[in-house]
Amino acid sequence: MNSAKEIFGGRISVLSPIFADDAFDRLDQSDDGIFYSTPRFVSHLDSLALKTVEILIGNLVVEDSP
Repeated sequence: MNSAKEIFGGRISVLSPIFADDAFDRLDQSDDGIFYSTPRFVSHLDSLALKTVEILIGNLVVEDSP
């Protein structure tokens, strides 16, 4: 695979961090399995977004009553 420097003939702006040699290096090089071995229960939506989704689903989903 060609590097960006090879593709652009070395004319890469030093101000562009995506072309740095370490642009896609990981800060934590430990095994991903360690991180994912512990369940993490987090909210991916804030309370307003969650309530909005609940209302939307409540309006769209029709369940037969027994």
